[in-house]
Amino acid sequence: MVFGDFLIAVIGGGVCGAISAGTCAKKGFDVSLFEEHPVVGEPVQCTGLVSNKGLLRIGVEPKKFSVNQVKGARIFSPAGDVLEISGKRPKASVIDRSALDRHFAEKAEKAGCIMFVGEKATGFSANNTTSVLKTTCGKFEVERIVGADGVFSKTASWLNLPKTPAPVFAKQFVLEGIEKDRNFVELYFGQKVAPGFFAWVVPEKEFVRVGLGVRDPGTLNAFAGRFLDRFPEGEVVSVQSGAIPQGIRKKTAGSNGLVVGDAAGQVKASSGGGVVFGGLCASFAHLSPQEYEVQWRKQFEADLRNHFFIRKCLNRVSDKSFDALLRKAKEQGVDETVSVFGEMEETKALAKQMFFRHKSFLVRAALSYVFG
Repeated sequence: MVFGDFLIAVIGGGVCGAISAGTCAKKGFDVSLFEEHPVVGEPVQCTGLVSNKGLLRIGVEPKKFSVNQVKGARIFSPAGDVLEISGKRPKASVIDRSALDRHFAEKAEKAGCIMFVGEKATGFSANNTTSVLKTTCGKFEVERIVGADGVFSKTASWLNLPKTPAPVFAKQFVLEGIEKDRNFVELYFGQKVAPGFFAWVVPEKEFVRVGLGVRDPGTLNAFAGRFLDRFPEGEVVSVQSGAIPQGIRKKTAGSNGLVVGDAAGQVKASSGGGVVFGGLCASFAHLSPQEYEVQWRKQFEADLRNHFFIRKCLNRVSDKSFDALLRKAKEQGVDETVSVFGEMEETKALAKQMFFRHKSFLVRAALSYVFG
């Protein structure tokens, strides 16, 4: 029995799903949103470090959900050398991700979206006359579906979309009792620390978020445990885990729907951040699937591919070459250039300045990429 019908059904109640649903509702569509968990925004599967400019781009005042403001980052090479990148003003917010998710869900509901919280989408079928979404609360006739259901998206498989590249698997601990400079995040690189990604220390006002990502899920607990051992004074308050996309799907829309956010691979592969690009792409979810594909790629694909290239380069460079590159970066003032022109999402301005100011460093980096 079919219990109701909606023109658009959104699957997943995170930022990208809620922005998709809210955008569609504002455009006059009958929209439903299905969130499988009993509370929107939980469990948390996000480090929660988002650029202030990026938050403004998705319509959020940075301090509204901030639990700390950071001015820069300290990058640690495998040998322990440090490169500091810093601005005069805070560049990023450490956010309460659960509250941010609920904010956008509430906006979607106010715009007219019907929310089904604690209800899971379990299947989808389509023929020439009808499309039916199966859920734990019944079946619904829909015109199309929007999948915001993460890196292992069931929606993508229902729409017969190609798979994304293998993700990174991440684990994060929230600690109390740690003394850290609240103005800086810390990033640690090296095959012995976090092969295939990096480790991080992200300070809140009262707590510290400590975590890492690795390519091989079978090694995640071992590497996470060793990194956690660096903070013996800390008490674990909570543990979070998840997977991070490492590339864009070759196709993100089919005849009966589309995918957005992590489900589409609209994530910065360099850092794992997906709130901003995913949220921006979700603003096109009201378009036809074919037009959605065109528009989000036109606006954001180039920057996302640049972040993927950065990740690819980092993964190819040996620890020895990384150490040498970081020392060379300090000698040539690359840290100052990045501090002035670097942005967490957009890459063009920094790339241009690096080309004009640091050609020899780029040559060294290119050789490291080729020879490891």
